[in-house]
Amino acid sequence: MITRRSIRWSTVAYHSWAVMLVMLLYPTVIVALQKKEIFVEIPVAIPTVLGTALSILLGFRTNSAYDRWWEARKIWGAIVNDARNFARQVLSWIAGDEAASLRKEMIYRQIAWCHTLRHTLRGGDPFDDIECLLDQDETDMLRRADHRPNAILLTQTGRLAEAAQRGFVDRILILPIEGTLTRFSDHMGQCERIKTTVFPTQYSLLLSCIIWLFFILLAPSLAPHLGWVAIPVAFLTGMVFVLIEAIGQFLEDPFENTVKDTPMTAICRTIEINLREQLGETELPEKLEPVNGVLM
Repeated sequence: MITRRSIRWSTVAYHSWAVMLVMLLYPTVIVALQKKEIFVEIPVAIPTVLGTALSILLGFRTNSAYDRWWEARKIWGAIVNDARNFARQVLSWIAGDEAASLRKEMIYRQIAWCHTLRHTLRGGDPFDDIECLLDQDETDMLRRADHRPNAILLTQTGRLAEAAQRGFVDRILILPIEGTLTRFSDHMGQCERIKTTVFPTQYSLLLSCIIWLFFILLAPSLAPHLGWVAIPVAFLTGMVFVLIEAIGQFLEDPFENTVKDTPMTAICRTIEINLREQLGETELPEKLEPVNGVLM
């Protein structure tokens, strides 16, 4: 996630220099041809109507992309809250000195779940982060599992049932703890829905075609009225639409391990710090800070 409050124009130019060059050269050629009267004039009403329709389509596309990005961030905010709640429930309701190792095990396993979900969404390998949190047998089991976050939640439920059988927790108190685990499963499913549901390709293709059609028609309609001034006007107008479309593309996939991502690495580190602190540990990992204005 980009944390800067502003983006350098040099960065924008670096990523869009080819489009900027085309949008500068095309109206220049059109105006030059108009000066030599080698030119077909297009009524201004045509790009005006097209631009109005394009504005509506771009507004819908950008809002939809932002909704996906914001929903992803809200889901991970809920994961932080439920992780803290889970640790508090385990520490408060699984009582007795004999259950101390079980409490630590379950809290560590939930930290591992957060790391594993993050890597699953980004297509990475979680074992560098979770081997220190789980025992070897469970790590080996996860290596064989097809859906690793789900396997961890299944183990959590089994250990919770075992705690009830051994008398470490009242059976009535299992229900709210299991409710928290169920919410973790819901959060996982919501993330997977965003990850696997691609923004309609046909919509993006249509929008891109309309943007370029609008730009192609804009310069010939402005050149007879504005002369050389049509070059910067067409360039700036076209770039506005192109950049708005680029913003939509930038936001629509929040789990791709790029700078546009929901900052899951930093969130998982926050969860680990909070839960280990709830366990009473003092040697905690450091909080992640943005690097070059980007928080991953």
